[in-house]
Amino acid sequence: MSTSLDEIIAADLNGELAWEAFDIPGGSAPVSVCRLHADPATRAVTAVVRFPAGWERAEAGAYEAAEEFHVLEGSVELNGEHHGPGTWVRVPAHVERRHTSTPGGALTLARFDGPPRWHPTRSTS
Repeated sequence: MSTSLDEIIAADLNGELAWEAFDIPGGSAPVSVCRLHADPATRAVTAVVRFPAGWERAEAGAYEAAEEFHVLEGSVELNGEHHGPGTWVRVPAHVERRHTSTPGGALTLARFDGPPRWHPTRSTS
């Protein structure tokens, strides 16, 4: 796929995608990621992410950039809320995520507004 800022970019999400294994910080197992676009100026990233059944991130923390994701298949549980197919979610930058999981697996279309740098919440106990 082209990454030029002055070209239209399209991908057939039902076709062959270039999947890569990726370790989400604090995640229980690698996920599969197909990066669709990365903006060289803002470092925003758009990707399709496939989570395996039983995946979870139990540690609390936050990303420096806002994230938006659309659940295409399966479900994502985030901070005690269930998000099934067709749900769009926006998590502002620096908002704490206390627990994320995909009990039956999930396929999402995700976008970060900038570099997705994860910062675990430090325990005060």
